[in-house]
Amino acid sequence: MSVFWEGFNEEERKVFIKWLNDHLRYGEVTVKFNKKDGELRTMRCTLNSELVPQVEKKTERVKEVNEDVCPVYDLDKQGWRSFRYDSVKEVSIEINGTKS
Repeated sequence: MSVFWEGFNEEERKVFIKWLNDHLRYGEVTVKFNKKDGELRTMRCTLNSELVPQVEKKTERVKEVNEDVCPVYDLDKQGWRSFRYDSVKEVSIEINGTKS
């Protein structure tokens, strides 16, 4: 579990999740997180519909929502991936060409 996440109370966790999802919907976000196997991964990702290729749904399958997991579009691998919010180590966003 991330030390970053450990320090949050429930309200702060909700605020962080909303903040992160808002930025993902706006544009590119770089997220560093620990994978299930413990490996640190850096992923450039988004939820911005202008950056995600539109594909036709093949099935009407409904996937159960897991509130602890964030599904995102990986801009480098060109596919859908996910990470657990509690595994996040670092988040960086680009604002007007400047990473922060």
